[in-house]
Amino acid sequence: MEAGIKYLKLLYDEFGSLELAAAGYNAGEGSVRKYNRSIPPFRETLAYVPKVMAYYRQYKRNRSLIALR
Repeated sequence: MEAGIKYLKLLYDEFGSLELAAAGYNAGEGSVRKYNRSIPPFRETLAYVPKVMAYYRQYKRNRSLIALR
């Protein structure tokens, strides 16, 4: 889990956006670069990013809520 967190931080530092970091984590950072630093138009990635952001917003509202699924 620590490696995944470090990788997300690296992606966030590169892209400057949580959405793009999540997209890079899912589709690969090269895909985000290929599509001009935007979310790649892959079905899986287009579904993944909103889910990650929804969990992020939920966690941000209630930091004591940690649900690993």
